Amino acid sequence: MAQYIASADLEFLSEYELRSTFSRVSGDLATARQAAAETATAYASLRNIERALTRKAAAPLVRPGR
Repeated sequence: MAQYIASADLEFLSEYELRSTFSRVSGDLATARQAAAETATAYASLRNIERALTRKAAAPLVRPGR
């Protein structure tokens, strides 16, 4: 898991997708022996996912047709 996940890439994901992505990145980090740069990338991605989850939880519910 060396791919960085930017905040913009997470903006339109559902809470389920965000939690799934967080779980995948966490699992990759826990099981893989990675170089320091890859570890930093994974942690940065996890922080972005956590922020997206926080924003989603704080956003008011929008109901179609109202």
